[in-house]
Amino acid sequence: MAAYEPRELLRSVGRRVRELRAEHGLTQNELAMRMKSATQWVQTVERGSENLTLYSLARLANGFEVSIEALFSSGPTVSTPSKAKAASTRGPRASSVKRQPGRPKAKNG
Repeated sequence: MAAYEPRELLRSVGRRVRELRAEHGLTQNELAMRMKSATQWVQTVERGSENLTLYSLARLANGFEVSIEALFSSGPTVSTPSKAKAASTRGPRASSVKRQPGRPKAKNG
């Protein structure tokens, strides 16, 4: 059985959060706003100073739309199963439907 050093595990997760934030092109402030938390909290997580709870790990994973496992390992990220399933059943997003140039937007109602 592997022995884990808690402080090194926190630093490792913090580095991974920083990597994911960079991959998503987010600032610490933008990630904090996305998660409805304080910028200072994101900073302490990235430094490896925050003792993360399961609740916090779930919020981070949801904020990045990755699996919780992706917070513990580097490499390509995978969407969470529920998000991937929801996206595949909804059809095209409104933002992916292109308007013809020069045509006004359709009015609702």
